[in-house]
Amino acid sequence: MPNVQTNTVKWYKLVYGLLVFLMLLALVIFGIVTWNTVKSQANNSLIPHNIGLSSAISEFLSRQKSVLDSVASSLSYDAGQQRLEDILKATPQMRVMAVLDENYQPKVTTGDLKADEWKPLFVNDKMIGLPFRPSFIGESVLPIKSTVYDSQGKVTGYVVAAYRLLDNSEMWQVSDEDGLQRRSLIVGPDGRVYAAYPESANFWEGYIDTYVDPEFVSALKSTDSLSQETILNPTSVTFQNEEVDIASRYLPEYQLYIVSGVDMSEIKARWFERMQYVAMAVLIFIVAGFFIFRVVLKRAALSETEKDTAERNVLKLSQAMEQSPSSVVVTDANWMVEYDNKRQTDKQGVG
Repeated sequence: MPNVQTNTVKWYKLVYGLLVFLMLLALVIFGIVTWNTVKSQANNSLIPHNIGLSSAISEFLSRQKSVLDSVASSLSYDAGQQRLEDILKATPQMRVMAVLDENYQPKVTTGDLKADEWKPLFVNDKMIGLPFRPSFIGESVLPIKSTVYDSQGKVTGYVVAAYRLLDNSEMWQVSDEDGLQRRSLIVGPDGRVYAAYPESANFWEGYIDTYVDPEFVSALKSTDSLSQETILNPTSVTFQNEEVDIASRYLPEYQLYIVSGVDMSEIKARWFERMQYVAMAVLIFIVAGFFIFRVVLKRAALSETEKDTAERNVLKLSQAMEQSPSSVVVTDANWMVEYDNKRQTDKQGVG
């Protein structure tokens, strides 16, 4: 394309460049505002989700503890089998229920899985035991226990049960109505993950021996000495190499943290979903503007070329007339002389 330097072309360049700059600037500002909005909406949704989730989990644990306490307070080892089976049938999440002696050895047991080693599960004699898998590819279950006392207050045994918490979809998805994919966790004070929803499909990435990062624990422990009603405001942590914004609630009765989180990848996906059409519109504008600008430049170049050609032709004609041996006179419609060549001028001078 010829190098066109007319004022018109320069003006078009300036206008197009300014429009492109303003469109890109508007896109950047819109992207920042949209990112902050999406992130704020996701974080703001964590607190109500966490309140609903922690309340549902607390209610579930309390209800199951009451059932186990009821069995423990009126237990007869000679007539316990049928009652355990009835309770097992009435509790969909329960996989196994057992009565143990003071050494954690099974006395009565019922259910569809075997758990012969109960004692290692209840570290420091806690009510909530460590999660375990009944089989290599089985789902994880969470044990709960109640202590049996005799009339003198001596410990004579335990009533235990193991629950598959992931079956309780109403508990995990409570208050989850906006379609945002959240991560829900039950975490102990030492950082051990007791339950996770959704659980990883890969066994080796499951939560049986999973611990959260120290920074995660530090964030959780900011609520350790606070009341049950206190919520940890959304903060960013790392979980399984993914940045996660979390809100949490501490349940002192069970010594557990209930965590609601949203992966940064989910926030980015929502941001991209909102940005893609705007970015596409800006790109179309820039590309269309570029081609329009090219057409304008081409036409301006053509006009400039034609003008230069005409001027050169006029110059050549003028030079030819000046050098002509004949007299050349150019007049207007009134026969007024507008141009005469050197030959004509010389003749007039001689005359």
